[in-house]
Amino acid sequence: MAAKSRYSLKGRTRGSYLELVLAFPLASIKSEDQLLAAQKVMDRLLARGVLDAGESLYLDALNDLVASYEDEHHIIGPD
Repeated sequence: MAAKSRYSLKGRTRGSYLELVLAFPLASIKSEDQLLAAQKVMDRLLARGVLDAGESLYLDALNDLVASYEDEHHIIGPD
């Protein structure tokens, strides 16, 4: 059974999202090299300033993947 998404991307918004996914797929980050690559993609998007809805959705998802990896591999202990 296919799940329905509450996100409905159309037109340019859909195109910008899919373009980013094709360039750097959204998948669990498994290494420091992948983390660095993801951070570079995020930096490029953030440098643009204003993002369309598709770019924002992609950036949010990539940020979640980065945070998940960092939470597991870059633990910050109490001071």
